[in-house]
Amino acid sequence: MKTLDKTTDEIKNEILDAAFARFGQYGFGKTTMAEIARDCDMSAGNLYRYYENKAEIGAGCSLRCFAEKEKLQREVLRRPDLSAAKRLEVFVLETLHYIFGQFSQQPRLFELVGFISEERMDLVEAHMKMQCSLLAEILAEGNKTGEFDIPDV
Repeated sequence: MKTLDKTTDEIKNEILDAAFARFGQYGFGKTTMAEIARDCDMSAGNLYRYYENKAEIGAGCSLRCFAEKEKLQREVLRRPDLSAAKRLEVFVLETLHYIFGQFSQQPRLFELVGFISEERMDLVEAHMKMQCSLLAEILAEGNKTGEFDIPDV
């Protein structure tokens, strides 16, 4: 990765790409900042210009995964061809498919999940709040169409 003519965001994204691949192959605990830097063709000192530590990189990778999953879920909500019941089914199945796809090929990513769950519960709680909001939207739609009778969505 050459850093000339790249924006800070582009460089940060390339770092997250490299870190995510390494976390998936070797695990969060066995990955070092120096290895991530080497994967990005930069010095460890340069890497610290973009991320304070490995925990911050792990948080960035987690936020990216949360955002990808939420984008997929929002796409299900925008599909006009689905009833609320079918939308709920597709929402759950697409979510499970996404999670399976992430971890079936890279089971060592579970270490990152463990780290985030212990050290950055704020990120997990924000993601869970968004998940509840998206589900509430489906349930409210079902109440409106008469498919569901849920008093408190």
